[in-house]
Amino acid sequence: MRNVYTVKQVNAYVKNMFAQDFMLNRIYVKGEVSNLKYHTSGHIYFSLKDESGTIACVMFAGQRSGLSFRMQEGQQVIVLGSVTIYERDGKYQLYAREIVLDGAGLLYERFQQLKNELEEKGYIHYEISNFSKKGFASKHNLNCWNQKEYIGVGSAAHSYTNNVRYSNIDTIEEYVQNYETGNEVDNLIFHEKQNKESKMKEYMLLGLRKIEGIQIKEFKNKFGENPIYLYRKELEKLTKEELIEIDGDYIKLSSKGIDLANLVWEEFV
Repeated sequence: MRNVYTVKQVNAYVKNMFAQDFMLNRIYVKGEVSNLKYHTSGHIYFSLKDESGTIACVMFAGQRSGLSFRMQEGQQVIVLGSVTIYERDGKYQLYAREIVLDGAGLLYERFQQLKNELEEKGYIHYEISNFSKKGFASKHNLNCWNQKEYIGVGSAAHSYTNNVRYSNIDTIEEYVQNYETGNEVDNLIFHEKQNKESKMKEYMLLGLRKIEGIQIKEFKNKFGENPIYLYRKELEKLTKEELIEIDGDYIKLSSKGIDLANLVWEEFV
């Protein structure tokens, strides 16, 4: 019998073939992170998968400078590395040198970096989309999120008085002309007349824009109802999904809920 090779020889030969392939020595691969394990040695083991299959991956501790975020299951990433065979198992895998988030994930990473920078410089994240220095939070915005009344002046401005939400027409010329001719009423566009139920739901939705959340005592004083009981099904669901927290006298978004706030607000639309 001729040309009989040992397993070691075959694996070494295949590894050498991989090593001579220029493309496989520096290749970008994108996919979804799965089977993730941070080893005590500092190495990171994971798989990349898509609709057609998976590839085993490893990032050794010495390459960790090429990773600027903590990897999680389900993330879409792009990995720069080399593909070669792990001789002991006779399986090829991707040896990662750099890992970045792909697409929307990259935007999210940059948002988190910006958020951290603002907080390090003393800005307070007081509302889902707003930061400010202490004592400089927008009074107008907080009035809106606390369901206070306000009157908007000018074309396209919105108002909220006597449980009615309305706005002004958005054409400046027509807006001015109506005032000049005494037809101010023609500037108004009716949106909604709230009843108690719709007002309470809106209070929950608006209040959960604030990082501090909704004060249960304030809700009781305003409506004579307990939101914990009134919205027990919604709150139980959102708590199980780890999107909200009930912290003493406050119902507020969790860290996860801040990132997925639309899913919380939908429960009160």
